[in-house]
Order: sequence, then structure tokens, then C-alpha cells
Amino acid sequence: MGRHQDSGNRSIVAAAEGHVRARFSGVPVFAGKYGSHAGARLVALSLREAPQKSLNIAGELVWRVPSLSCPNYHAISTADTSELVRHDAVGLFLDRTQSVLAEFRVTGQDVCLAAKICSRLDGIPLAIELAAKRLCRAIERSAQRVAVESSERRQGGPVAV
Repeated sequence: MGRHQDSGNRSIVAAAEGHVRARFSGVPVFAGKYGSHAGARLVALSLREAPQKSLNIAGELVWRVPSLSCPNYHAISTADTSELVRHDAVGLFLDRTQSVLAEFRVTGQDVCLAAKICSRLDGIPLAIELAAKRLCRAIERSAQRVAVESSERRQGGPVAV
């Protein structure tokens, strides 16, 4: 997505980011099925901009939610996992993942990956919740595919590759 250029010689992502900033602050923008890095940047941008404006809807209550503590992305690979888990953002991510996937057991590598995700999401609670849910859905879909494929193998049926 970032490779394409619009007529103003800016990337489409840069143009979209400018549009989100100017017109849709406060309204999260989701990348849909494309889930690209550019889409993730737009979601993070819209979530960062959201606290700055209300929607001015009757009965609306504005509640500012600060970013959670998260580790420095470049220090994650050398950090101890017990140190990473102490960050609120990482704890939230792991908690949400385990609440959906009760059989999920956290390993040191999982903590590092969770810390990287949380760092990339700037510790924004809603973004972390959405990322954890998306990860859980991906794991569940993969488990279902493996179950279907192994069942077909046992029965001698075709298996899509």
C-alpha cells in the first residue's frame, strides 16, 4: 500500500493519515481484511487522535484513557521476561489472550512477542485489546484448519495445500 503514489507525489498512506487527522479524529479507522502495516498505522493514528476530540453527541461522556506502560521496542530482545511482564501493556495483552484461550500457556518467547506488539501500539489499551482478540481468532482458525486436515488425512480424503 505504501508503494503507491497519489497525484501530489505523496504516498497513499501519508495522504490517508492526513485525511484521518483532519476529518476523522475520534473515529477509529480499521484496515479490514488487508491488515497491512499501513492499515495498522492508520488504526494507531486514529486511536492516538481520538482523545483529542469528542463526537458532540447528546449524552456523550468523554473519558481520557492514558497509554499503559510498555517497554522500549529496541530493548525487548535483551530484556528479562520477568521485567517485560511488569509493564501494564504486556500484562493486559497476555491477560486478554489467556481469557479467550484458556489453554494458552505463556512462554518467554510469547512475552517478547507480546511486548513488541504492545510497544508498536504505543501502549494504547483499546489497540492492545483489539490485537489480542485478533491473535486469538487467528489461533482458533488455525486450530480448526489443522483439525479438519488431520481428520481428512485419517479418512483418506483430499487435503488442500
